[in-house]
Amino acid sequence: METQNACLLIQHGREAALEVLPEDMKAQEKAELNKKAHSAVILCSCNKKKLYRFDMPTGRKISKHIDEFNKIVLDLENIEVKFKDEDIALLLLASLPALYEHFVDTLLYGREALTLKDMMATVETVEEG
Repeated sequence: METQNACLLIQHGREAALEVLPEDMKAQEKAELNKKAHSAVILCSCNKKKLYRFDMPTGRKISKHIDEFNKIVLDLENIEVKFKDEDIALLLLASLPALYEHFVDTLLYGREALTLKDMMATVETVEEG
């Protein structure tokens, strides 16, 4: 986690927060730098929490659910959080309600490898049907 936080701070131009701040730096500048660094780390943690707790509410169209899921994943990828394709597919399947249990089981146990692309194609046919 420390490495990810460091990478996140570097990407957002806040790498100075990783070092001992110079003595001649104004207190206000130090506080501002630390505040920005802290908020970048918090945003990353919040988005991860949002992804891992993501569930499909009853009555929502699956396409809307997938769009929202993809937005969360893209937000995390934009701050250099890396995921394996299979892990993302599993997280999406786990977010589906019990109504989709048969569909989830078919996808999980009916293939050698689970890819997000294959899963998305299958999900689209389920909603159309």
